[in-house]
Amino acid sequence: MSQETAPIPSLSSSERVLWLDWFRGLAVLGMVWVHTANALLHSDLQSTPWFAELTFWHGLIAPSFFWISGFVRGFLAHPDRPPGLKSATKLLRLLLIGYALHFPFHALFARDWSISIWRSAWQVDVLHTLAFTGLILILIERLLKPSPSHWHSFLWLTPMLAFVLPTDAANYWHIGLPPIDAWINPQNGSLFPIFPWVGFGIAGFASGRFCRGGNQKKRITQLAAIGALFALALPQIHGLNSTHVFFLQRLGWVLLFAGATVWILAPLFQRLPLLDRWLRSVGRQTLWIYVIHLLVLFSIPFPGGALNQQFHQNQPLLQTFLWFLAITLICLTTLTFKSRPKHLS
Repeated sequence: MSQETAPIPSLSSSERVLWLDWFRGLAVLGMVWVHTANALLHSDLQSTPWFAELTFWHGLIAPSFFWISGFVRGFLAHPDRPPGLKSATKLLRLLLIGYALHFPFHALFARDWSISIWRSAWQVDVLHTLAFTGLILILIERLLKPSPSHWHSFLWLTPMLAFVLPTDAANYWHIGLPPIDAWINPQNGSLFPIFPWVGFGIAGFASGRFCRGGNQKKRITQLAAIGALFALALPQIHGLNSTHVFFLQRLGWVLLFAGATVWILAPLFQRLPLLDRWLRSVGRQTLWIYVIHLLVLFSIPFPGGALNQQFHQNQPLLQTFLWFLAITLICLTTLTFKSRPKHLS
C-alpha cells in the first residue's frame, strides 16, 4: 500500500501528520509577524494601501489556528472513548493562561483600581476562545454519535451554525456583567468573542472527521475545492449577509491553504530536511511560541521599556522584519528548555 493511500496514523503516534505540523508552523510564523508588524511598523506605512491589502491576509492567521485546533480533535476523535475530565482540565489550563496574559499586574502593583485598566483583565483573546471551542467540541463528541460514513462528518457542522448565524445580533447582547459580556461581542475590547470564532474550530473538527482514514490527499483536495467556492465565488454574490460572507470566505481560504500545504509545500519541505525539521519544531510548540513572543513584544522590561513602548509604530519595514526575525530566534532559542510539544489545540 502506497504512502498516499495508507490510512493516516494517530497524531499521538511517532508518525505524525506532517502537513499539519507544517501548516501550523507557517501559521505560527505568520502570527509572530502580524503582532510584530502591528506593534512596531511605522503608522504611516500601516496607513498605505499595500498594508491594508496585507491586513486581509493577516486576518487569516487566527481562523487557521481555530481550524487546525478543531481538525486535530476531529482527527483523533474515537467513537468508543470520548474525551473526558483530563482533556477538559488541559483546556481550562489554557484558559487560565489566556487570562494571565491579559491580567494588568502593573496596575495591581501600582494599586491603580480604575475600571479602564482592569477591563483588560476580562478581554477575550485567542487562547480564551480556543479553550472554549475545545470544551464545546468535547460536549459535541459526547452527545453526538459519529457515523461510519466520512461524508456524514459534515453533519457535525450543524452546531457551527449556532455560533455563526447570530454574530450580528450578538453585538447587541449583554447581561450587564462585563466578564461574561466580553465572551459575546467585541464591545468590551475582546478580539475573539465566541461569535463567530468558535465556528472555525467546529469546521475544523468536521474536516478532521472527514479526513480520518482513507486517501487523505484526496479528501484534503475535496475540502480545498469547497474552500475555493467559499473564498473566490461567494464574495461575488451580491445581497448576502456580510458577516456570514466574512466567515465563509476566511474558512474557504483556510481550506485552500490546507490543500496548498499538502500539494505544493509538502514536496518542497520533504526535499529540504533542515527546513522540514525546523518548521515542524515550530508547529509543535505553538503555545510556547505564542506566550514567549507576546512577552518579548509587550511585557519584558528591556532598558527603556518593552519593545512596543520603545518602538511603538515608528519602525521602517526592513527594521520591522529584522525585529520579527529576532523575536522568532528568541522563541526558538527558548525551545531548548522545553521537552514536551505544546500547541494551540
